[in-house]
Amino acid sequence: AYAVYDLSGRGYVGFFSYQCKAIYAHGDFLYVEDRAGETTIYDENLRPVRARRIPLLGAIAAGEPIFAEEEHETYVDVGDSVRADFALEVHGRSMEPVYRDGDVVYIRSQNDVLDGQVAAVVIGLATLKRVYHLPIGVQLMPINPDCAPMLFTAENSGSVRILGLAVGYFRKTV
Repeated sequence: AYAVYDLSGRGYVGFFSYQCKAIYAHGDFLYVEDRAGETTIYDENLRPVRARRIPLLGAIAAGEPIFAEEEHETYVDVGDSVRADFALEVHGRSMEPVYRDGDVVYIRSQNDVLDGQVAAVVIGLATLKRVYHLPIGVQLMPINPDCAPMLFTAENSGSVRILGLAVGYFRKTV
């Protein structure tokens, strides 16, 4: 994680303070938003990381399923190594402590996932859950033990459609 004294010792604090509107760290990366709203991602050695933009398609439930709005006007920056096709903002608590309300989850488009993997799933409405294939249907499991799983049998599993695999997420800590 980054510390201000570490950046100060390297002579970057003065540079960042004049050039940027916001600085935030996530994992091993430092995100710097300039006054024009463009974000540059830096690695642990403060080298710029190649980034690309993916669409933020709206919200996805981590709790009761909600309608996933498709807002193609909003984009998020991801490191070039993140193999994601789109992003969704998490709403709810069923996937805590891993995914929290307000997190942006990165999704790679694919129509199936392995058992236990976290996926964006549409069941009429959109939700984020662990997926398990059972002989009698599909079970969608929350991570939070206080939340109930959803079971879809052969009769109603036709309404379950996997949008893609969760391949990462971003959490603003400020």
